[in-house]
Amino acid sequence: MQEEIVTTKKQRVRRAREQEKARQLDRQREDIHPAPALEHLATISPPSPSHLRLSEAKPDPEKEYPVHRLAIRSNEAEPLP
Repeated sequence: MQEEIVTTKKQRVRRAREQEKARQLDRQREDIHPAPALEHLATISPPSPSHLRLSEAKPDPEKEYPVHRLAIRSNEAEPLP
């Protein structure tokens, strides 16, 4: 029973905190952007994502780029510090 009370109390506090934060953001939005700017922002629609599409990936032609193989030393050959 007490756990339920604590849980609901935490939920109420969290909800109140979220509402207060949203209210503060709404007030700041009006301070930052005057009414004409807010109206203009509301009329602007986001651009269509069609121009953001990437072309289909194509693998590089074989042997197009030179490959430099690096020599690998084994750990056994290195002296201990």
